[in-house]
Amino acid sequence: MNKDSMDELKKEYDNIEVPKELNLAIEKGIKKGRIYKRKTGIKSFALIAAALVLAVGLASAGKLFNTNNTSLIAINSNNTLPIVGSSENLEKLLKTYIVQNNGVKYDQAIKGVVTNESAMQQNTVTEKSSLDSKSTANSIKDYSKTNLQVEGVDEEDLVKTDGEYIFKVNAQKIINVIKAEPASNMEAVSNITFEDNYNINGIFLRKNILVVVGNSYQNIDNQKGDQSKAYNMIPSNQVTKVISFDVSDKKNIKKIRDIEMDGTYTSSRMIGSRVYVVANKYLNNIGNIKEDSNIGKVYYSDSAIGKDKITIDYNKINYLPDSIEPNYIMVAAYNVDDNKEKVNINTILGSGNNIYSSDKNLYVAGTKWTQDGNKNAITNTILYKFAYENTGVKFVAKGEVNGNITNQFSMDERNDYFRIATTEYNTSVASTPQNQITNNLYILDKDMNSVGKLQGLASGEQIYSVRFIGDRAYIVTFMLTDPLFVIDLKNPTSPKVLGELKIPGFTNYLHPYDDTHLIGFGMDTTVVNEGGMDRARPKGMKIAIFDVSDVTKPVQQFMVTLGIGTYSEVLNNHKALLFSKEKSLLALPVTDSQQNYQGAYIYNIDLVSGIKLKGKISHTDASSNSMKDTTMVNGQYSVGRILYINDTIYTLSNGLIKANDINTLQEKSKLNLKTIDFSKVYPMEGQTK
Repeated sequence: MNKDSMDELKKEYDNIEVPKELNLAIEKGIKKGRIYKRKTGIKSFALIAAALVLAVGLASAGKLFNTNNTSLIAINSNNTLPIVGSSENLEKLLKTYIVQNNGVKYDQAIKGVVTNESAMQQNTVTEKSSLDSKSTANSIKDYSKTNLQVEGVDEEDLVKTDGEYIFKVNAQKIINVIKAEPASNMEAVSNITFEDNYNINGIFLRKNILVVVGNSYQNIDNQKGDQSKAYNMIPSNQVTKVISFDVSDKKNIKKIRDIEMDGTYTSSRMIGSRVYVVANKYLNNIGNIKEDSNIGKVYYSDSAIGKDKITIDYNKINYLPDSIEPNYIMVAAYNVDDNKEKVNINTILGSGNNIYSSDKNLYVAGTKWTQDGNKNAITNTILYKFAYENTGVKFVAKGEVNGNITNQFSMDERNDYFRIATTEYNTSVASTPQNQITNNLYILDKDMNSVGKLQGLASGEQIYSVRFIGDRAYIVTFMLTDPLFVIDLKNPTSPKVLGELKIPGFTNYLHPYDDTHLIGFGMDTTVVNEGGMDRARPKGMKIAIFDVSDVTKPVQQFMVTLGIGTYSEVLNNHKALLFSKEKSLLALPVTDSQQNYQGAYIYNIDLVSGIKLKGKISHTDASSNSMKDTTMVNGQYSVGRILYINDTIYTLSNGLIKANDINTLQEKSKLNLKTIDFSKVYPMEGQTK
C-alpha cells in the first residue's frame, strides 16, 4: 500500500468512533511507519510519541480494556480450549470484548466501523533465494539458499533455485522460470501467470513441486448500491490462496492443487514436505451478527476434496476466555507430496501478525492494547503456541508478555524454552520518551509460563535488532548511540547481561558470521544539537563485524559505511542478504539516492581483511540511471535478489537477470524478463495509459 492510501485510511479512522477491535490495523500501521522511517533515514521518537498518543487517545475514549495488571502475564492453558459453538455465543463473546464499563452501547460502538484487509504484506519480510539442499539436477550443485532464521525451516521467498533453474516472482503477478545454467546462455523457459485479483507473497520449491502463497481479492457484492452496507473502505475481501504446481517439465507446468481460506495472508513456513500457512480473518460489522448470518463464519476450499467452499463449523472454532478479539487466526497445514491428504485447518478467535517457527513448534505473536486502572495505555504481546503434529498443528498454550516485538528475530526457542525480547512503552510515568521506554527479555517454559526475565534494559531506547544464538542473546537498542548487549541465557531462570558495546548509529539486522562474530547491518549516525537537544543524524548505511569472543567486552572489529543516502532492503528483510562464509562472499541490494544508483554491492568478507567492496552490479546504464526515471520509480530494474550457482553470481530485478563471474564480476550474459510495466497501469503526471 502506498503512502497516499495510508493517509486516506488515517483520515477515515480520524472521523469515526473506533472500538478496540482495530488492533490489527493499528499494529500494521505502526509497523509500516517504522519501515518508512528506516528507509528515509533515522528512526525518530516522533513515531513512538504518535503511538503513545494514539494509545492514550483510545484509552481516554473508553475503547480499551481496563486492567490493573501491568506485570508479566503468562497463562497456562490446557490442551483443550473452549469452543465458540454458535453465532449466538460468538455475539456474546464479542460483546464482552467491546463493552468494558464505559457506558457505550454495543450497537453504537460497532456502528460505522471500517476495516482494512488490503495488501500490507511484503513485509516484513520479502526474501533472497533457493530451497532444499537436494537439486532436481542429476549432479550435485553448489548454490545459495534463502537466508533463514532457523536451519531446516524454509521461508517463502521471491526467488528460489534448484541449482539449474531459477523461479522468480515478478511484480507479485508472474513467476519467471529461467534456465540459469549454462550461465553464458540463459533461457527464459516459461512464465506462470495468475488472475488479476491474485497477488503473490512468495514461493517454496521442493523437488519438482513449486508452492505459491498469496492473497486473492474478491469483490464485495453490493449491487443494490446501498452504501450504508459497505463496511469496508476497499471494496474487496481477501482470501489466502496456496497453489501447487508440478514443474518437472519446465515448458509444460501444470497446476495440481489449490487451497483457499478466508483472511489476509500473514506468513508461512515449510518443514520437510509440509507447508504451514498463517492467515488473519477480521470479522467485519460484528454488531449485525443477528441480521447477517454470514458474519462470523469462515470458509476454506481444497481441490483435493472438491471445488466447493467448506464452512468451518462454530464447534470447530476455539477461543481463549481471557483474550477475546474480533479476528480469527487460521493455521493451515498440508502435505506437498500427497495431494490426496486434505488440508488441516485450526481456527482460534484471536489475532497475530508475526510468527516464529522452530522444527517442533509454531508461535504466533500479536499485539494487545489495554489500559491500567489509571487509564494509562499498555501494549502487550500475546503468544499462541502450536505443536507440529503428523497432519497439522495442535494448540498447546497461550502466553503474554509486556511490550512489543520488533520482528520474528525477537523470538526464539531452545531446549523447550521460548525466549522473547520486547520494547515496552509506559505512559504512567513522565511524558519524555526517555522515561517511558524500556526493554525486556523473557523466558517461558514449554507451557508458556514465565521462568526468567530481564527487565528495564536500556531505558529511553528502543530495540532495533535481536539475534538469539545458542545460549546467548544479542540485542541492539538505540537513541543516540548503538549499544550491543551480550546476554547469557544458560540459566533460563536467571538471564544476565555479560557485556555491552556503545558505538554511533544503530543496527537493524544481526547475522551470525561464526560462533564468536556477528555481522551487523544498520545506519551510521552523528549527534548534533538542535534547539538545545541532542539528536542523531544519519550518515548513511553501515556494515560491521562484531567480535564477541570476550563476552564482557564486545568490540566492533571492522566497519564500512556506504555513504549518505544509502539504503538496503536487508535493513528490514533478512532474505535480501546473500552471505557465504566459505566463499568469503557478502552481497546485498543497495539504493544510493545521492548518486542516483541502484544495484548490488558485492563484498569480500573475512576476519583478516574485514569487509572489502569487490564491485557493483547494476541493471540500469548511465543514461537511464536516474531516480526520476519511471523504470526506477516502478522498480522495473531495481535489483531485489542476489544468488549464486557454482561460479556465477546472479542479480535479479523485475525486468532483467544478469549472470556475472563470482570472482571477477565480469558479465557472462543477461536476459530480459517478462514483467508488468506499472508506468502504464498507473501513469505518472503528464503520462497517458
